Amino acid sequence: MTTRTVAVDGLNVETTESGAVALQKVLAERDEARAKLAAADAKAVTDAEKHAAELAAKDALINEAKAQVPDAAKLEQMARDHAALCTKAKAIKSDIEVAAKDADTIRKEVVVAKLGDVAKDYSRDQFRTAFDVMAAGIDPAALASGTAADAVVPSGTQTIAQPKDGELSARDKQLRDGWKNRPGVAA
Repeated sequence: MTTRTVAVDGLNVETTESGAVALQKVLAERDEARAKLAAADAKAVTDAEKHAAELAAKDALINEAKAQVPDAAKLEQMARDHAALCTKAKAIKSDIEVAAKDADTIRKEVVVAKLGDVAKDYSRDQFRTAFDVMAAGIDPAALASGTAADAVVPSGTQTIAQPKDGELSARDKQLRDGWKNRPGVAA
């Protein structure tokens, strides 16, 4: 029986020919398993780094979205502004439906209704400008308490409340009916 020396992890092992073949096969399988394990470890590290980067990107998006959420005061102001826009839109075009529509859609519908085909190709800014011009003299607060005629305020003037039916003062009656009481004039 012949012996053969095989190096195993830096140690020389003396074994038979068939033992040497078996050791070499086991060592080759071990080296292959170590290579696969090293590759799997490297892939796991790469995957973990990729996952951490994805989480960081998502966290950044979440933080960005949180920064865009308005606080209570800003949200309240946005609601007031939208209510004023809806009131002005109804003053300009009384049959407009404003429920579940954003400001740009409301402006566009009012402008297209008033200007017709001329305004169909307007840009967002042009719709905003045209609507603002149309609504320049409208006071939403006056609309809430009176009629559309009460809400139109010419530039540089103050709003004067119009008397409701049956609320004419004695002075107004005198001005209205004064011509009837002139001597020599038959009514």
